[in-house]
Amino acid sequence: MMGVMEKLLSEERDEGRLEGRQEGKTDTLVQLVCEGILTISDAAARLSMSEEQFRRLMDERK
Repeated sequence: MMGVMEKLLSEERDEGRLEGRQEGKTDTLVQLVCEGILTISDAAARLSMSEEQFRRLMDERK
């Protein structure tokens, strides 16, 4: 029984790490766009989303 719990906890930890990395990447791209280093088009492409989706994301994070 303990093996199952350990596996579930490990999977949850891995999912949390992946989610954290994705949020960090998104925050970095938003910051680069705000600083004029990267275009909205380039940032959106790096996140596989439309420019409109990226604009909404930027609005949420401000």
